[in-house]
Amino acid sequence: MHLVTLNYYIASLELRVAVLLLLTLSIGMLLGISLNLLRIWSLQRDNQRLKKLQKQNLHEINILLAKAKQDTPH
Repeated sequence: MHLVTLNYYIASLELRVAVLLLLTLSIGMLLGISLNLLRIWSLQRDNQRLKKLQKQNLHEINILLAKAKQDTPH
């Protein structure tokens, strides 16, 4: 059983090396998952905005095509 001392600004703490490794690994995983979830949420919002813009553009194109058909002589 190897103990490691963590010195903070206010206090210090002694932990086993295995516990310290598990703690740092867990914190890293939680941080990575959180950042990825934020990125996914941001991309989903962008995707919704782009779908709405695409729908508006297609509507505008259809209007312009209809006007072009009316304006062409037969």
